[in-house]
Formats: sequence, structure tokens, C-alpha cells
Amino acid sequence: MMVAIIVISILVAFWLITIKYKKELKKTLGSKQHPLKIFYGMGMFICDRIVKKAIGNNAKTNMLIDSLVVKDNTERERYLYTVKKITICILVMFIVGVIAVCVGISEKQNDKGEIQSLNRSTVTDKEIDVIVGSEDGKQDKININIPKKKYSEKEIISLLNKASKQLQKIILGKNKTLNHVSKPLNLPGSVGENNITVNWEISDATLLSYDGKLSDKISEKGELVTLTATLTMEKISRTYVFSINLFPESKPKSIGEKVQEKIDKEDVYTKKVLLPAMINGKKVSYRYPVENNGIRILIIGIAMAFVMYFLKDNDLKKDVEKRNAQLMSDYPELVTSVMLYYEAGLSLKSAFEKIVSNYKERKRENNEFRYAYEELEMSLNKMKTGVSESVAIAEFGKRCNLHSYTKFTGLIEQNMKRGTKELTVVLRNELNEALLEKKVNMQKKGGQISTKLMGPMIIMLIIAIAIIMVPAFMSMGV
Repeated sequence: MMVAIIVISILVAFWLITIKYKKELKKTLGSKQHPLKIFYGMGMFICDRIVKKAIGNNAKTNMLIDSLVVKDNTERERYLYTVKKITICILVMFIVGVIAVCVGISEKQNDKGEIQSLNRSTVTDKEIDVIVGSEDGKQDKININIPKKKYSEKEIISLLNKASKQLQKIILGKNKTLNHVSKPLNLPGSVGENNITVNWEISDATLLSYDGKLSDKISEKGELVTLTATLTMEKISRTYVFSINLFPESKPKSIGEKVQEKIDKEDVYTKKVLLPAMINGKKVSYRYPVENNGIRILIIGIAMAFVMYFLKDNDLKKDVEKRNAQLMSDYPELVTSVMLYYEAGLSLKSAFEKIVSNYKERKRENNEFRYAYEELEMSLNKMKTGVSESVAIAEFGKRCNLHSYTKFTGLIEQNMKRGTKELTVVLRNELNEALLEKKVNMQKKGGQISTKLMGPMIIMLIIAIAIIMVPAFMSMGV
């Protein structure tokens, strides 16, 4: 949690320091297009000092931005796009930092403080992780196995225990094999989910007690002991014989094993298990371990912020795809307008003026932004400033950057250079091709939509069948 607080503090301080950075530029930005401009100081500071040097100009991204911005000089838009990406990444890190702090506070509240005892399970053995802190300040995380509380015969019958095939694994306890038993065995009174009662017989009770504890009399060379388990379910009984090799009990080495040894000696009929207060002659205390998820969330969030910086360009690609789709949709209408005005006797420049004028009226009424007409207006403005018509029209096709528009402007340029009088016929043929292409594109979109609708339609069909069939089966008593 402390790391998250430090990260948040750094980000807040960074924001306060850079809040006035390039203030005049931020004032020129609209709140609708740049809702995060109040935080742009951080993005601009990083962009000016790090991003340009470390990453440099991304030619592909710049080309996409140039397509979406109807201007000759798009340097400012490229800069603001990078600033926006950096700002979003910083805000993501800040939000994740706040979440990490909240998680850390929650985990801190879940810390139950020092514990003196542990509750036994009424169903099965359980393992609990605790933090052992000694008086010298050292802390260890240990795993303790708490044997389940033993019950009377009636209680044992009511429990669901393991099946008889699991018995051999159960009696091993912490031993790996019956050929080398050096730790206490687990000899349950019942096993399996069918409430099978287990009665034990031990060939030599002086070496192994009925609670599974090993005797101190076991020879270093090992002792062979036979365990006989009689499993009874209702009136059916079966006997299983296990041969085991006993060896002196291994002395616990780790603090966890020493705590476990103390617990194993506790009275298993008590509900609470008292934890040893002294280990190796030192006073110890215990706490439940607290998960440190806050730092994990913070690391993941920072990684996400960096990934988002580069994935943001995918949104740019989608915007360009929408822009190109809009251009293709408007292409037949544009060709039609030019052809009709040209047939009416207007020059190409006058036709463009009329088309742009009509677009501006629609834009005022519907607030509709159309790339084709915006680019045409830009070309028209260039003509008015002295740029030749052929150059302005050629740049119009180049900026649209689609085959149809390049072909359209090429036909117009050819007419202007050669002085052909068949432009109307050429435009009419181009219009027919454009309408045919638009029809094909609409059919493709229709196919895509129908494909997307297949899933919901299948689900609806299944629901309809279920509504019809379920009452029918219920009425038949099935």
C-alpha cells in the first residue's frame, strides 16, 4: 500500500507542477474534443522531453492523423494526439493507484491482530497459514495442520468421510510411503462418503499408539508393524492389512515443524488449539497472513497504462476506416452534383462552390460533418487564394487517398488540360460504376449484419422450442 501511496503522491505533485505548462495552448483547446485538457500539462511535459526523443515520429500514426484532419499542417494535431495518449496512461496509473490503496486499506482492516488460539474444524483436518513473530523482530510464515475434533460414535456416523480406497493415503499423514514411516500416522475412526466405520488393530502397541503417535522405543534400523483395519458398512465388513516400517521420529527443524509438533500433542477433544508461546526459548506471537494485493494491482495497472499507449492507435485506425467508409458513401452523390451543375452550364469551380454552399447549409441545420465536402471546401479555398484549379483538384484526390476520388480528380484534370467536351459522358459512366460499387458494398454489409444476427436468432429459436416442449413434457408426466 505504501508504494501505491508514493505513486499517487508523485502523480499529484507532477500534476500541480505542470498545471500551468503551456497554458496558452491549452486555452485554445475545446472541452468537447479535449475533456482531459486540465491534465494535459503532464502529457505535454513528458511529450516534449521524453517521447519525442525516445519514440520519435511514428510515420504510420502520423499518416492516419493526416487522414482524419482536414488541414494542410497537421503537426499540432499530431502533437495533441500524443499528449492525449500520455495523459490517459497517467490517469490510468493514478486510478489504479487509488484502487491499490483501497485494497490495501481493506486488507489492513482484515488483519485480526494477535491471536492466541485456533478453532478446530468440525469436519476435517485443516491447514492454516500464520505469521510467527519473535521478540527479536524476526517473522516467519508457517503452515499449521490442525487435526479435526474427534466425535462420539453418533457424531462419527453422521459425518461424510473419505472412501475406503483413500484409507492408505489417509493413514500416511505427513509420511511419503508406508515403507518408511518417521512421522505420526493418521488413524481415522471413519472414512469415505458412505459413513464407513474403521476399527484398528495394531500388532505392537508399544511402538505405535492408536492415535498414530510413534514411540521413542523404535530402533534406528526400523521396526515392522502390522495394521489391521476393519471397515464396516451396515452389516458388511472387510479387513485390510497394512505392513509398515517404523523409524524413529524425525526431529523438527523449521519453526513450522516445531509449532506443528506442539499442536500434535494437544488434546484433540478440545475445540480450541492453544499455540505455543515459546519456540527455541524465544517468545513468539502469531497473526493471520494478510494478502498484499494492492502492490500487485498497482504493477498490473502500470503495465496496462503502457500497453494502452500503443493500443490507442487501434482506435485511430478504426476512425480512419469509418472516414473511408463515409467517403465512399458520399462519392456517388458528389459525382452526381458535379455532373448536374456542369450540365447546367456552370464551370467546375462554380459547381464546387454550389456544392460546398449546399453542404454548409446542411451542416448548420444538422451539425453533420462529411469528410468529402470538407476536403472539397479546402480545395475551393485554395483556388480562391490563387492556387490553380488543376493543382487544387489533384490535391483533393490525394488527400482523400481513395482510388475512386483519385480517378475522379484525374478525369477532371484530363478534361481541363486537353479541353475535351465529353466530361458529362465520362462523369455519367463514373457515376454508374460508383452506384454499382455502392450496391456491392451494401450487399457485403447486409451479409455481415445477417451473420451477426445468426447467434441471437439461434438463441431465440432454442428458447422458443423450450417454451413449447417443456409444458408438453410436463403434461405427459415425463
